[in-house]
Amino acid sequence: MLSGLLLYPLDQARAVLGFYGEFIKTAPDELTMLAGFLKLPDGMAVLFLSPAYFGPLEEGEQALTPLRTFGRPLADQIQPVACDAHINAMKAIVSKGSHYFIHTQSLEALRAETIGHITPKYFFSDRIRPGNAHISMRGREG
Repeated sequence: MLSGLLLYPLDQARAVLGFYGEFIKTAPDELTMLAGFLKLPDGMAVLFLSPAYFGPLEEGEQALTPLRTFGRPLADQIQPVACDAHINAMKAIVSKGSHYFIHTQSLEALRAETIGHITPKYFFSDRIRPGNAHISMRGREG
């Protein structure tokens, strides 16, 4: 499988989320993706996209090319991984011993007004602590 993080500075968040909203509409069934905001250990807040492609690697590379070439990511960590490594990947960004509540919801579509509502709320939130993801989205019109 292919999995990993794409990290973007907040000044690209609206454009990247807009692209993501269009991209996910036609994504293959083998692809699932989370998007959200987190703070890195140095305190920098970023947008993350976390795709996971469960299928042949060549097909996954092709499916993810438009996503990986949009914008100017700070980091592209997408690579072939074993399924257990994918499942345990979040351990690297959460503080040991902390308790977390993650609430997710599938959206029919990621509309511009939704992006406009979500992003300003989290750009300047002092509630975002290092390692905490606050928004998760996965969508595919069906």
